[in-house]
Amino acid sequence: MEIKYSSFRLDDKIYNTNELSGVYDEDGSFLDNTIPDIRTLTYNKNLPVMWFLKLKTHRDRKKFIPELLLEFEISKELQKRKLGTLSESELLKILIIKVCVSDARVIVLDSIDSVLNWKDLNTVLKKMRSHAKASGQNILFTTNKLDNIVNYSDKYIIIKDNKITYNNKDFSAMPDLTETGKFAEMANKRGADLHKYKDPSDLLKAIYRDVKRR
Repeated sequence: MEIKYSSFRLDDKIYNTNELSGVYDEDGSFLDNTIPDIRTLTYNKNLPVMWFLKLKTHRDRKKFIPELLLEFEISKELQKRKLGTLSESELLKILIIKVCVSDARVIVLDSIDSVLNWKDLNTVLKKMRSHAKASGQNILFTTNKLDNIVNYSDKYIIIKDNKITYNNKDFSAMPDLTETGKFAEMANKRGADLHKYKDPSDLLKAIYRDVKRR
């Protein structure tokens, strides 16, 4: 789990400003090699959450703090706690908020799907997509699981053999999704609203129970 950022302006032909781009990067090396000043967000474990969030914020982005806290379900009690007392998923959300209100031009959510459950991952990606449009930042979500970039990315980027092999939602070039991913995509299109479920398997169980009742 890492939150990375950069003040370097990316190539607009590949990564558009005001967008959330889902990046499928098999070995995890492409972004580190292509963003010259990419950095990992660091923090002092003894700082209270709100102190940390308000330190060195971007003047025009500070206004996003209350909105992000609400969207990520960060309680008043949690806001008073020290960073070192948070769970891994709670800390991840705070670090995301922090970089969203910084002067970063590019935010890299590096394999956060390994930390967040299905519900939290969908909440975060949905919010990051709208935040990118409001803040003027590039947001890149990297993963080695294709299913996780289907629902909320404005753009899909497939990195293979250190080359960009896919762009601009040309599905013909996408590697195959897993069966679970195909089912989740179809279910959402039919109004299932997967965001209510922590995992696609929970939706399958709900459908099974509904069928049995009938």
